[in-house]
Amino acid sequence: MIFDKEKVYIAFYKGNDKFLDKIITWTSRGIYSHVEIIIDGISYSSSGRDGGIRKKVTSFMSYDNPNKWDIFELKVDNVELFKEKFEILKSKKIFGNIDFQRHHKSDKNGKYDYWSIILYHILRIPLVRKIDSTKFLCTEFILEIIQVGLSIKSDTNLKNTTSRLLHKAFDCGFKTTPTNVLELLTSLGYIDKKISTEEVERHDK
Repeated sequence: MIFDKEKVYIAFYKGNDKFLDKIITWTSRGIYSHVEIIIDGISYSSSGRDGGIRKKVTSFMSYDNPNKWDIFELKVDNVELFKEKFEILKSKKIFGNIDFQRHHKSDKNGKYDYWSIILYHILRIPLVRKIDSTKFLCTEFILEIIQVGLSIKSDTNLKNTTSRLLHKAFDCGFKTTPTNVLELLTSLGYIDKKISTEEVERHDK
């Protein structure tokens, strides 16, 4: 699929062929096991297969396969400003260097967060804080980018539905699953539309 560089996309992976994929879909009772964000034709995420946070050229991904991916457009009024804020976020190096294809083993920040998978998704232990703030799941990484890019402020008073959704999405991203991410972004009005199979095929021509 050829992605419009003037838009931001969220891609949800439906593949269930790896052990970690099966665990995530089983614990979430959902169909998605992974999520990516696509900015400027580059796909960003944190992956257990790739060791942590990394980026990939979208032409190397199977986004045109509707059996594996569902793609949504993120509501972004000013894409250039979103990109600028993302560049500032990357420059802080809290996610490491974000190399192509795989996370570099020598990079301390940005490794895959297996602790959160075990504690919050398999055992479901209600701890408040993460065990290791240098490691990230795909969900937490993507939500952090969205929060910064759209200047979203979470509401900690939790007195209404919106504040509770904001808190769950942007304060507890390490506890969310890819299916949760879609539900939260849709409920909060940040997801624009799903890219249809026909549109994917049209873009590829």
